[in-house]
Amino acid sequence: KPQKKKKKKKRERKMWAAKHEKLPFTSAQIEFMSEDTSISVTPLFKESMLTFVGGNYGPFRPGLTTDVPLWLALALKKNQKCNILTPHWLSVDYLQTKLEMEREEDTYLCEMPYHYLEIATQLLHHASDDVRQPDRVQVLIDDLYRIRSAKIRKSIQTMENDDPVQLTNYCAMELNYQRMWLLKAFDQMHALSVAQPSLLPPPPRPTAP
Repeated sequence: KPQKKKKKKKRERKMWAAKHEKLPFTSAQIEFMSEDTSISVTPLFKESMLTFVGGNYGPFRPGLTTDVPLWLALALKKNQKCNILTPHWLSVDYLQTKLEMEREEDTYLCEMPYHYLEIATQLLHHASDDVRQPDRVQVLIDDLYRIRSAKIRKSIQTMENDDPVQLTNYCAMELNYQRMWLLKAFDQMHALSVAQPSLLPPPPRPTAP
């Protein structure tokens, strides 16, 4: 059943992405950008250095923790060459606390890693055995994203002409998916201001020299 739920969630995300072809980036492109994020691994092999176009990484010693980009960690994991040390924020306690904070505040977004959704998705898919309580973590990640997205849309829909745009604590995938809501809101406000200029706030009065 947990596997069926994961597949269902994945299909829903793909269907959502397919409906929004005008997004600046696809989900896959955002995930690709996240793969430069540094993450800790425990190697299961011995090697002085691994050389790639993007840089040199190592040394690798069994049992000796080292930091590598996410893309390399996933490649090593796929070949059973390492264990990935789950980031501190990808835990039930941390995510539960953040979820409660999101529920208590109507508009404010809690601070999360910029690529939290992409990193969590990839680790849960490719390295779930390195994540404690992966099924529970997946549920919390989905709940967090749903609540944050709803708050973002609500703040956009209730925005007035003279309101500043608040993008504090937006994360990569949230910015990408909500961009269409922002553009639509700006278009509507512009059309309204052209049709009814009196609704715009008056210009500031000049100050005396």
